[in-house]
Amino acid sequence: MKSILFSLFILSSFLLITACGASDKPVSEKDKAAQYGMTQEEYQEAKSAAARMNMTMDKHQEMLEE
Repeated sequence: MKSILFSLFILSSFLLITACGASDKPVSEKDKAAQYGMTQEEYQEAKSAAARMNMTMDKHQEMLEE
């Protein structure tokens, strides 16, 4: 009986933890632009340039800062 209750407790804890993480919404381009200190248009242009160079936006920003 104790092992069944313990198993149910572990299962319910796992489900609770995974359910809490699922409530995060995706970050919009406007939010990402603000994170980099750019307007949305500047962010789109920089993102496009990074894609042309086969780079992530983070790597592109690091390159520009050097």
